[in-house]
Amino acid sequence: MASDQPARRATIHDVAKLAQASTAAVSRVLRDAYGVSDDMAARVKAAMKELDYRPHASARGMRGKTYTIGIVHPDLRNTFFPDIFSAVAEVILPTSRQIMMATSEWTSTEDVFAAMHDRRIEGMIVVAPHISENKLVEAARQAPLVLTHRHSYSTAYDTIVSDDDAGAELVVRHLAELGHKYIVHLGPANGRLATQLSFVTAKRARAYRNAMESLGLGKFAEVAGCPHYTFEDGYRAAHEVLTRSRRPTAIFAGTDNVAFGVIQAAYDLGIELPRQLSLVGYDNTGTGGLGPLSLTSVDQNPHEIGTLAAKMLLSRMDGRESVERASITPQLVVRRTTAEPFE
Repeated sequence: MASDQPARRATIHDVAKLAQASTAAVSRVLRDAYGVSDDMAARVKAAMKELDYRPHASARGMRGKTYTIGIVHPDLRNTFFPDIFSAVAEVILPTSRQIMMATSEWTSTEDVFAAMHDRRIEGMIVVAPHISENKLVEAARQAPLVLTHRHSYSTAYDTIVSDDDAGAELVVRHLAELGHKYIVHLGPANGRLATQLSFVTAKRARAYRNAMESLGLGKFAEVAGCPHYTFEDGYRAAHEVLTRSRRPTAIFAGTDNVAFGVIQAAYDLGIELPRQLSLVGYDNTGTGGLGPLSLTSVDQNPHEIGTLAAKMLLSRMDGRESVERASITPQLVVRRTTAEPFE
């Protein structure tokens, strides 16, 4: 007859007994402490797995550490971000730390930061926050912080960015070399997302305009308002420009999500890609690379970004005080949504 009593949770003593090690040795493995042999670490981790052992978070917290890092990001629906997070996990999880993830999509970044700090996270990786610099510095003073996808720099935190100037230039040059002149960029047209150069939205829009000017296409340059880099905004903005009497021959979408909105709008309007419209996205998401879409897009190397972010955070948590900054060089991945303009 099955017992109604819950199964006893394995303890550190159980792990030590199975691994033929002392509890102190098990504790050192859990803390990823210096001086643990590979053989000892392997035996302890095998025992933990066999016993389904999980350290009590509350007990760890009482010892001054929660062994938890936080990830804060702005959009659950953007398929680019999971590629960063999986790389973070590859670095963080082997250190016996857990990852707490939260989005600022439906609440303020300040509230998310407060929730993270209330749970005594040991550090944060923050993706493209819409928050003031003062608040960002304040958060970094409470726990080590690594910032990605925002061109903000401070001695309080580390920063990883993609070279958005180079990325936008790659797009415009590719389309111009195919023979396109009337190239429209879908991104924020006004407000701080369009003007504050710490935001990637403003960086890409400015770089687009500069590239158009340098190629002698300045009179054709136009940023069609797409303020939030979403599928819905991409669809709306694309529908507007594609129903004009004189429509563009090419569109540079601020992200792949925006590009997906363009693809849907073009389909609804009976416009064939790339014969009647060339399209370039930004992020090179797995979805965009699928055969039926085959979207030309800018690759920011999210795996490298996530790996660097995790390593930077761990070294900050280990006591590094000097500032680290990294810039990732993007690459253009040419697929089937770009071609010479149809005459």
